[in-house]
Amino acid sequence: MALRGIMERLSKLLFELSNENRLSIIVELEKGAMKLTALSRKLEFTVQETSRHLSRLSGASLVMKDVDGSYHITPLGKQTMEHLSGLEFLASHSGYFKTHTPSLLPREFASRLGDLVKCGFSDNVMQSFGTAESMIKAAEEYIWIASDYVLSSTLPLIEDAVGRGLEFKTILPDSLILSAFTESYGIPFSSHRQERTEHRTLKKIDTILVLSEREAVVTFPTIEGKMDYLGFLATNELGHKWCKDLFRYYWEAASPILAP
Repeated sequence: MALRGIMERLSKLLFELSNENRLSIIVELEKGAMKLTALSRKLEFTVQETSRHLSRLSGASLVMKDVDGSYHITPLGKQTMEHLSGLEFLASHSGYFKTHTPSLLPREFASRLGDLVKCGFSDNVMQSFGTAESMIKAAEEYIWIASDYVLSSTLPLIEDAVGRGLEFKTILPDSLILSAFTESYGIPFSSHRQERTEHRTLKKIDTILVLSEREAVVTFPTIEGKMDYLGFLATNELGHKWCKDLFRYYWEAASPILAP
């Protein structure tokens, strides 16, 4: 009975949110409290229609009416919308997530997928490569890369970035041999560069990340476990922080690669 009751409450909540007009009302009330007439005018709904939707949302405890007649979103409504942002992100890119999976992410980051909702999407590999190269060129503080492959076109750009004094961190799979890696990058482990250059290794790279202090690129593996470099560009604060936090998570789990 307890499980049935939970499912009934969940179904009721999802039903109220399944209406596009009611969802629009909650989105508007997230920005601040509004009175009935102002809300109906803003959304171009009739007053009667708006009142009916507000009544349903109030019944679901998603919104509440203040003593002055204004409606505001409740804590339940706010938390519900936080969780819906992840669904919005997945729904907005349903074609991509039909063939790519975020299921290998640590649980704490999978639950924060909504942080990526405002990220741009690239379905062109060459465009993705070009974005990464532009990021490296424009970086002023750091370049962090977690990847299963060393992109040859970025090697001279990275060498130049390190020469400019940028912090350079990489996380690579165990399968890449250190000597081949350092030779490919053309970055010797000299004392004046080693202070801001560090490489670590993981058994397997599940998510590609390229970050500068302003932007971040993230790509997810295909359902076959392969990387095709199609993914998302984060230029907003929330998306960038998600990528930065994920890189740091992997960084702590990775093993240092020591200079020969």
